[in-house]
Amino acid sequence: MEELDVTNQVTEDENSELNTSEGTIKSSKIIELEDFYKLDTEDLITAVKTIVDKAPIHTIKAQIDEAKKIFYDRSNKSYKTAFDKFKSEQEETEEENKIEFEYNYPYADDFKSVLKHTRHAEMLL
Repeated sequence: MEELDVTNQVTEDENSELNTSEGTIKSSKIIELEDFYKLDTEDLITAVKTIVDKAPIHTIKAQIDEAKKIFYDRSNKSYKTAFDKFKSEQEETEEENKIEFEYNYPYADDFKSVLKHTRHAEMLL
């Protein structure tokens, strides 16, 4: 899998360098904020993990906020789809066999783990 680095910079260079207060970060690919929407959820999580691991935490707030918005929009949409399906199936079930709805977004634990790492890094500042 190609290594991803997400920044606010706009660049066409596949092998660019990102200058930060911590030094220079070489990246194999820079992803613009608007490109977060084009990533599938797994790649979005990978991109966030990459920037958290490589960039100073205070320089990536916009990327983290955007990734969180996209992730939770997808999670909510997935929940709604699953709930609507559950409701339609329950309408067909006899009253005595009704069960409670439970749903866990498949990527939630991975994303929360990355965010936990971000919060830990913020505390160190």
